[in-house]
Amino acid sequence: MEILRSADFKFIEVRRKAFICSAILILAGLLSLIIRGGPNYGIDFEGGTLIQMKFMEPVGVSALRNTLNGIGYGDAIIQEFGSSKEVLIRIREEDDDALQQSSVAPKIVAAIRSSVSKTGPSKGLLDINSIGAREIRNILMTLPSLADNETEASAISDSIVAQRTEAGGLFSNISALSTIPRVTPEILDFLKGKTYAGDFIVVRQEMVGPKVGKDLRGKALLAIFWAVLGILVYISIRFRFRFAVAAIVALIHDVMITVGLFSILDREISLTIIAALLTIVGYSLNDTIVVFDRIRENSKALRSLPIAQQLNKSINMVLSRTLLTSLTTFMVVFCLFVFGGEVIRDFALALMIGVLVGTYSSVFVASPILFEWEQFVKGRKQEKASMSGLKAHPASARKVPKSKRSKK
Repeated sequence: MEILRSADFKFIEVRRKAFICSAILILAGLLSLIIRGGPNYGIDFEGGTLIQMKFMEPVGVSALRNTLNGIGYGDAIIQEFGSSKEVLIRIREEDDDALQQSSVAPKIVAAIRSSVSKTGPSKGLLDINSIGAREIRNILMTLPSLADNETEASAISDSIVAQRTEAGGLFSNISALSTIPRVTPEILDFLKGKTYAGDFIVVRQEMVGPKVGKDLRGKALLAIFWAVLGILVYISIRFRFRFAVAAIVALIHDVMITVGLFSILDREISLTIIAALLTIVGYSLNDTIVVFDRIRENSKALRSLPIAQQLNKSINMVLSRTLLTSLTTFMVVFCLFVFGGEVIRDFALALMIGVLVGTYSSVFVASPILFEWEQFVKGRKQEKASMSGLKAHPASARKVPKSKRSKK
């Protein structure tokens, strides 16, 4: 399948405009990084505590900020996560020992429960929205009719958890369990005396020590370094060193633009994003090698043509393949971005940027750099040849013919 038949675009001729566009994007990203004091590292790299909470009703960030101010965590980062009913709270900690001893998450959850929640637990009651199937089963087995029937108690607890999941992770009240077929009026009344329905749940909780975060950051950078070094060696062996340099410059170009755009958009750099960057490197390299393969073939088949025409024809020959691959990949990643949920959204965003920039760099960066290298080498050879000619015939270069002297 071809979407562009007999394409004849002059890519090499517009290389300087492409270089200017790339330079603008890279400089904008670098300026954003300088203003922000570096990338916006996530908990994975900075260390600290992350708590994702989901509420029954929308909760204001200002209300949560006031609550955390009261317990000494006023500098916490609080942001909505996908909707006004979900929030992400991040507390950075510079000391590993302090992080271990402070029990940040329980303090925050308890403070929010006491100040923001409309319903509070009575003494001895458990939150039906926060406990798992095993705990629900243990509660049910204290009911005389289910004390000797663990199988039925497990089936009822599994049904309750499944219904809770379908309801978005939260029951509005205990009476909502009445719609579950296995929950009889007797069981419902029993659960009302043992549990209550809280106003929020903790969806996710992570804690990373600053030393561990720093170590992960170093390993992530090493992973990118070794990946790029391996690519340099591979392309140098398969093609020539000048091809390898052009490919590496294109890969660095892609990574820098992606990281810069993440800084401009104020998105976090986490281990997931590092995985996305390595994926981008692999994707961009694949496109670039396809172009380079055709360039290598045409360097023999079209040797009578100037190097610029060889490169243009090579890119045009694989253009349909490049665009089809990029388009189908982008469609999949875009669906992941829209429907994949907030947790995976940044990963999908990085891949979307990488697919677009990687396709662009294969055509407008890698090949033009190869052209500039060839022109530089050609110029040096001509310069050396002219210098050799002067050295071989120094007298003839300076001697003026007799005919010209006589005319004067």
